[in-house]
Amino acid sequence: PSLINRQFSQYAGLPPYEYLLQSRLVLAAHRLRESVHTLTDIVYETGFSDQSHLQRFFRRAYGTTPNTYRAASSVLKQR
Repeated sequence: PSLINRQFSQYAGLPPYEYLLQSRLVLAAHRLRESVHTLTDIVYETGFSDQSHLQRFFRRAYGTTPNTYRAASSVLKQR
């Protein structure tokens, strides 16, 4: 790893790619909770190449699919 990658990892606690991926997933989760945009729109707004790409990483991070996450979020808002 280069010096800048090591320094970034020390500062952020994650390698640059992992930090970027986590940031994109947090943004996707926010968009799923707070917007009515389609999943396709959210995929491209957050920099994923397609829906399966987002779904794979989203499931790893949140333990559920984006659509299930959105449905659960909307149920909680109605209470």
